[in-house]
Amino acid sequence: MARNAENVMALRFDVIEYPHDMNEELIYGFPESRRDANFMIGTYVIVRAEQNAVLCKDGRVLDIFGPGKHIINLNNIPMMLSSMDSQNFDSHKLFPFQAYFISIKENKGSWSTSEPFLAGNARVGVALLEARGSFSFMISNPRQFMMNAIGGWDTRKSYSNAVNHLHSLLLVNLQDTLVEFCTTKSQSLLEIINRPQSNLSEIALSTRIKSKDEFEAIGFTLTQFNIFNITSLKSTDNSAERLHAMGSLGRHETSWRFNQEMSTNVFLSYARPDQTAVEQVFRFLSGNGFEPWMDVVSIRGGQDWEYAIKRGIENSTFFIACLSKSSYDRRGVFQKEINQALDKWAGMLPDDAYLIPLRLEDVQFPERLKRFQAIDWYKPDGPQRLLNTLKTELERRRP
Repeated sequence: MARNAENVMALRFDVIEYPHDMNEELIYGFPESRRDANFMIGTYVIVRAEQNAVLCKDGRVLDIFGPGKHIINLNNIPMMLSSMDSQNFDSHKLFPFQAYFISIKENKGSWSTSEPFLAGNARVGVALLEARGSFSFMISNPRQFMMNAIGGWDTRKSYSNAVNHLHSLLLVNLQDTLVEFCTTKSQSLLEIINRPQSNLSEIALSTRIKSKDEFEAIGFTLTQFNIFNITSLKSTDNSAERLHAMGSLGRHETSWRFNQEMSTNVFLSYARPDQTAVEQVFRFLSGNGFEPWMDVVSIRGGQDWEYAIKRGIENSTFFIACLSKSSYDRRGVFQKEINQALDKWAGMLPDDAYLIPLRLEDVQFPERLKRFQAIDWYKPDGPQRLLNTLKTELERRRP
């Protein structure tokens, strides 16, 4: 009786397994109670053909077992052992951990747009589109998947949340691919989508290639992506206001999803120590009719922040690099944002004013930004100069 009580309290298992087909399941937590399990040297780990077993401790992803029947020993749990106190190590002792079974099977399904999406730009035309097709994916890097943990540990929720997230990535990349494809072919958006099936095959392949890194970043591989059809609901038009008047788009969606030439989004890039100063810039621009994008305001709770930043820059009309002594030689996200902005600027017209250095204090200029005329925000006329610059550039770009 005492032994049984001890086992219940300790949740000790001599065999760790999940003997079920993981259909529409990506992850299963062992034991199902979500409490820590305990194992000893000699515990069996049985992994089915389309599974991996992942051992975790205190939120860290440690050792991974592939398909097969494994007996835990000192040689196959190196990361688990390294997390323990070697001085107090006892091979006969129970070790607490969390175990997860990950499906590595290929998941196949169809996809479709749940509502019309806006694609195109002023050069290739703009249209509201619907699309459908099929795609297949699988978890190819269980460690990376576990570190991102889409949807939590509930198996059914994890699967549906992952599918929804992957759908969103594909749709965004499909929108970008359509514009790039039209530009390369020197044809309008409607000409492209009304052409034979060969266009859809090329667009699907380009979308799959574009999505590759984003899938791999969260542990997945996109094994197939097909487009059955793309249909237009409205004639192409270069007026966001007209599409809004049709009732097809909400005001927020119009400003966010519409092409960069017509939006008035201002991306604010800054180093974290300058947050308070940049919030003043944010309020100033908001009060003067612009739509500034600032991470602490614009990224929703639970949203993938790297993805949100990337899309924020891609959809921006202006990119303001807020410079200070804190940001001058700062590595990390700030530098990545500037790199992405420079890449976008490289594809614009020579006289387009897109990247605007905004000095928050008297500070030396980074070498790669010296070619761009700066505005000194800290001077008395700084805010008004910034406002005049933005308004003048918008007026110049107006068709």
